[in-house]
Amino acid sequence: MKERHHRKSVGIEAEIIISSIMFAGVIINLSEDSALVEVPVSHSEINCPPDSIIELRFDSISHGPINIACRAARIYAQNTSTGKVTHIGLKVDHIPSKYKDFFSTL
Repeated sequence: MKERHHRKSVGIEAEIIISSIMFAGVIINLSEDSALVEVPVSHSEINCPPDSIIELRFDSISHGPINIACRAARIYAQNTSTGKVTHIGLKVDHIPSKYKDFFSTL
């Protein structure tokens, strides 16, 4: 069985880009090779089949802007008290050294 990496809760504002369309969201948690992003739109507004390439962008106070090419691993919708949100689980195949440095400081 593949080892699971420890997830760290973060709450970082981020952007994801899917097929040239940008969505603002929040990174809920991170691991060494994955992220869970919450986007405040319904699942039907995001055209993103599994394994789609998604760019994740966010700013780190200590490391500056971080851009990571990811794959959509899991997508699910949820109704909340403030409306519909979509959670997108992202898998990072090629982990940039800047991200590794950032993650080690969490």
